[in-house]
Amino acid sequence: MWDADLHIVARLYAGYALELLEHMRANDAWKSHGFLIGSPAYQLSSNEPGTLLSETVEEILNLENPIELAPVRAQDLFDFLITHRRLLEYLSIRDKEDAEDALRTVFRQIAVYGRKVRERKGYSELTESTQPKVLPITIPHGNYVTVYQAAQICNATPKQIRAWIRKGKLEGLDLPGLGIIIEAGKLNNFLFKKAHG
Repeated sequence: MWDADLHIVARLYAGYALELLEHMRANDAWKSHGFLIGSPAYQLSSNEPGTLLSETVEEILNLENPIELAPVRAQDLFDFLITHRRLLEYLSIRDKEDAEDALRTVFRQIAVYGRKVRERKGYSELTESTQPKVLPITIPHGNYVTVYQAAQICNATPKQIRAWIRKGKLEGLDLPGLGIIIEAGKLNNFLFKKAHG
């Protein structure tokens, strides 16, 4: 993600950074023509309605907030990625592990909720019908990072990120049973204020 105020790439996920590095290694046209970078977003579409999705879904990569890097800046990015390749590989593995942990937590929460609903349903058949007391959480549209990812971006610890949230310096959204997420724009604003404040 390009931060126009600070003129830096403020967030680049490790897995995506490694993909960029492999692309730049495979094709060196960027050395003379520059390089396009942005936040990856995937668009899924199905060609034929009523067919099995697994047979017809196409995945199209779009770039949100695209930035055209001049050849000199593209070389800087390439050098940075080469220099930090091992760290990016480590972070990519950690990001995948964090995502898998989050999915496991979600599936556990769904299973627990399902069990409670079934138990309540058996009880409510004996008494009166009741509505589940769990309300869905509405998450505003946007890009979010976890506390761990925010700590990497801010060169801080997850404990420090949580402290900033508790003190009201940084705004986070607490998802019960899942943890805290932070909207990327608010994190960028926080970093800008921190750098200039």
